[in-house]
Amino acid sequence: MGKKELQRYSLRKSSLGAASVLLGTAVLAVGASNASADEVATTTDSATPAVEATDAVEESTSAVADSTEKKVVNVTEEGNTTVTTSEVTNTSLEAAKTAATNEGVEVKEEPAQTKETVEAAAADNKAQAEKINTVVSDYKAAKEQYKSDKADYDKAKANYDAKLAEKALADKTNAEAQAKYDTEKTAYDKASEQYQIAKQAYDSALSEYKTKKVTYDAKVAEKEAADKENALSAAKYQAELATYNQAKADYEAALAQYNSDKAKYNAEKANYDNKVAEKVVTEKRNAEAEAKYQTELAAYNEAKAKYDVEKAAYDKNLELYNAKKTAYEADLETKQAIEKYNADAKAKYEAALVVYNEQKAKYDLEYLEYQNKLAVYQTALKQYQDAKTAYDKYMNDPVYRNLKDAEVVQELTFQRENDATHKVEGVSNYLTKEAQERLNTSNVFQYDSNKLQASDIVSNSPWTNTEDEWIQVKEGDKFVVTYDGLNQSSMLVEK
Repeated sequence: MGKKELQRYSLRKSSLGAASVLLGTAVLAVGASNASADEVATTTDSATPAVEATDAVEESTSAVADSTEKKVVNVTEEGNTTVTTSEVTNTSLEAAKTAATNEGVEVKEEPAQTKETVEAAAADNKAQAEKINTVVSDYKAAKEQYKSDKADYDKAKANYDAKLAEKALADKTNAEAQAKYDTEKTAYDKASEQYQIAKQAYDSALSEYKTKKVTYDAKVAEKEAADKENALSAAKYQAELATYNQAKADYEAALAQYNSDKAKYNAEKANYDNKVAEKVVTEKRNAEAEAKYQTELAAYNEAKAKYDVEKAAYDKNLELYNAKKTAYEADLETKQAIEKYNADAKAKYEAALVVYNEQKAKYDLEYLEYQNKLAVYQTALKQYQDAKTAYDKYMNDPVYRNLKDAEVVQELTFQRENDATHKVEGVSNYLTKEAQERLNTSNVFQYDSNKLQASDIVSNSPWTNTEDEWIQVKEGDKFVVTYDGLNQSSMLVEK
């Protein structure tokens, strides 16, 4: 029997570091009929394999110029078969890894996988390159967005700090003006108090003067009435005296007729005596009035002398009051100037405050938007950190060491295993059939969890063990799918 030759093609598998792990959850398809598998046709293994799936499939649409190189790394003899193992590399994968390293994204080399054809190995390399390029592009976009958000925040904060400095300066100026106003107001209040004391003294002196003037005016009126009465009495006396003289003349002229006219004369003399008696009474009254006038005049002169002394003191106090009033009016002009300055400063401050409030409101909106973006970023970062922690724990868990060491070339679902059944363990979130029909819009078995609705997820699988099952998992979750009835597939495990 002739010697057989078997070609094996090895490729290096790359995994991404912390900066490129996808965040959130993914929907994977596992089952029996829809996804193709790479197969190794060497030996038949009838054991039922247990496969643990922890990763999701990403699709990249970027086209990269590529070339494939094949290098023989090992030739072994297995019975009558010569097994040649070649390492397959692609320039697109190497370029993608270099670009990721330059950008700060960590790319780790995993144990090599074995494919049956160069084309299969090259396709795997190309898929890895596309995945790395997608992660690097997303990472660069995230960094640029962060730089833009940081620049906007720094600008808004600088503007806010400038407004705070402006307000502090305005507060200081207002405080100084208020202090000056308080000092001047204290001086004004003191001067006003002194003015009130002087005015009270003046009002008291004026009241006393008016009272005394009323008394004086009454005395002057009384004297004028007495003078008028004396004048009337004097005029009457002169008239009577003229009558007497005329009568005497008539008496001397008519002495011869005295006897005949004696009766007439006696009557007239009686009348004259009455007039004389009246004159005596009038003179007595005039004397009494004169004495009373002289007494009141003496009292008036004494009151006037006292008034003159008090008037001189009042005039002196009035002069002092006028001087203080002039100083107060000057202070009042200064106070009015200060009040005008304060009003202008307040108006300017209020106008600046309006501008500041508008700009601060704008800043608050921008800052709130930044905080929302930051919250989204921090939530995503926390999800990544949780997933990374779970993944690291899984990678360090010795229970699954054998599974991690196995190089699995078989996918979780098979197209040719029509009689195969499967069992899923460790999954509690299943998609309903209605959700699968609505979300199945492409040939990639992975969906955006943001499109899921609350009614799309159930805790019990609606699928049979011969149908594709659609589940919801997040990176780092561990679950086991066990297949039975595999007749046309096998698993290659290199020890």
